[in-house]
Formats: sequence, C-alpha cells, structure tokens
Amino acid sequence: MKKILFAVLALAALVSCTNDQTLDVSKQAIGFGNIFVDNATRIIDTTYDDDTFVDSFQVWGTVQGNYDGAEVVPIFEGATVSRPTGLSGYNPEEEWECSEVRYWAPNATYEFVAVVDGGLRRIDNGLYNLVCNDIPGQKDVLWATATVTTDENANPSTPIVAFTFNHALAKAFFTFKTKAAFATEDYTYEISDIKFKSAYTRGENTIGTNGWIIDGEPGTQAPLSFGAAVTLAPSKAEPVSTTSEYARVFIPSANMNVSFTVSMKFKGSVISKKDYQFGVFPSVENKRAQAGHQYNFVVEFTESNQVKFSVSDVTDWINGDAANGDSITLQ
Repeated sequence: MKKILFAVLALAALVSCTNDQTLDVSKQAIGFGNIFVDNATRIIDTTYDDDTFVDSFQVWGTVQGNYDGAEVVPIFEGATVSRPTGLSGYNPEEEWECSEVRYWAPNATYEFVAVVDGGLRRIDNGLYNLVCNDIPGQKDVLWATATVTTDENANPSTPIVAFTFNHALAKAFFTFKTKAAFATEDYTYEISDIKFKSAYTRGENTIGTNGWIIDGEPGTQAPLSFGAAVTLAPSKAEPVSTTSEYARVFIPSANMNVSFTVSMKFKGSVISKKDYQFGVFPSVENKRAQAGHQYNFVVEFTESNQVKFSVSDVTDWINGDAANGDSITLQ
C-alpha cells in the first residue's frame, strides 16, 4: 500500500394620446423562461444537472429608467418562479409561473438575479451578496443574472427572461483505485470515515465571483462526511476502483484537511489500520478550490512490500554425546 496521490481535477406599455382619444394600455407582463444549469461532469450525488432538474427558484429584480437622476427601484424581492405542470427538461422558450406579476416599462434597464436553494442580501442599489446557510443540508446553491432593456414602446430586448444557472459552491468526491492488477486477491481495503475535518457551514459570496466571505462565528465549522465505508477489492486480472459513497458540495476555501482510515484485511479479517490526513487547497490563488468546479481526490494503492522468502544458510550438524567418544558396551 502506497502514500496518497491527490488529483485536483433567468408595467404598463404606455401609449401616447392627444385630445379626447381613448387611452389604449397594452400590458406586457414580465415572463421568466425555462432554464439551463451549467454543470461539470456528474458523479452520483444530490446536485442539479441535466438529469436532476430545478423545479423552482427565487428572483430578485430592479428597474432604472434611462434618464438623468433615475433611481434604482426594486420590483422583485424573492418572488417564487415555478416549473409549469407537465413541463420537463429545460427550454428557454417555455415560460415558467411567477408568484408576482410585474410589467415592462418603456426606456428602462432591468437587472435580475435568480437563486436556487440560497438567499440574497442587498448590499447596495441593485447589488446583492449570495447567502449560503444550509451547507450541512447539502443544498446545491445556484445563481444566475440577466439584464433586459426596453425601447420607447416597452418592448423588451428578450421576450422571456431565461436564466442559465451557475453553481455557487465547489464539489468534491473520492476515487480509490489500484495502480495495476495485484498478484493475489486475498487482501481487501476498507476505507472509512472519509471527510473534510472542518468545512464552513455558512458564508456569503459576491455574485459572479469566487470572493467568498466566510462566516467566522463559533460553531460555523463542522466535519463534512463523504458517507459510509467503501471497499476496494484488488483483482488479479486488471486495476480496479471505487468511489466514496457521496459527492459533497462545500464553500470554497483554502487550507482544508482531508482525513480517512484504511483497514487492510486478509481473507476478511482486519490485520492493520492506518489513519491518513492531508492538507488540500493551500492558500495560493491558483491552488484554492473554485466555485463551480468539482474535485476528484484520487487515492492510489500499489502492491508493495510483499512478504518474500529466501534461504540464507543451513546450519551444520552438531554431534551428540554418543558421538563424542562415549563407549557403548554390548552385553
């Protein structure tokens, strides 16, 4: 068995009138379309992708008129947008159902932020921080932004606001493998207690950046388990591999510690246990975990330190007493 290798792989349209003409007000509601989740390669986990679909999200939005001194006016503050009944998959041309109705205004700019399984905190006009406070519940927090402008007739630059969601967190899992086939199948390896020893459970992120503000209050760090024990059974025919029970999402941060225990078994009986601990994501920008990235920590086993035998010598015969001059008398 060898040391460990880590491979860190989504108003009215005003019509001018004169004299006594009838005012014809054409209302064009703001609609939110289907979505797409920008996703990395998937391993079995609880995160969203093209097989596990988002069914609802919350939307925040502001409008600002295109004239001097125009203020930024909030029009959505966490409204719920839900998948229509019978709609499957993602299609940007399909409109979803919003819990609040708002309308496009002429000559204006709209800024939208959409969030799945997270929250927003306003930090300035039109600016928000993404809030994550349920990491222990393993929520895959998603975010998206969109900008829409309208012309003098309140026609929007896009008829439906379609969001492409991004992952706010990082994801990790473990792969345990043999480098080559083994000469025997009598040995197996049980890997247990796989975890990040201390991961942050709450934090805030500046939308669209990797700039996480970590909640440093006491009790906001906890172990992050990757599931139950897994077994690696080396084969005599080919290299084999297994993965941790779960992939886990986490707030990207530096200097995190990985630990796990390897139990070596001979024909099912434990003959050795060893605890491993490694520091990952050192505090260097190009080495720290990044939001929207998944990391596969590869643990490699090699068939080393075999029990081997040889012959060093054969001892000489030692003469017994009767061969040392004692006489035997026959009667």
